Amino acid sequence: MVFIEYLAVGITGSLALIVAAKVVMAKLLQRKPGYYEASGAECDGGGEHHE
Repeated sequence: MVFIEYLAVGITGSLALIVAAKVVMAKLLQRKPGYYEASGAECDGGGEHHE
């Protein structure tokens, strides 16, 4: 019976850590919408010349 309690706590804690990490990392790593469009004027096209 104690094993089942530890198992439930372990699985619940693991899932909580995974969900928390996904939320925090998404906020830290994802670019804002329109990030690339706003900086398009400064970009030289990556070395490609289209005239």
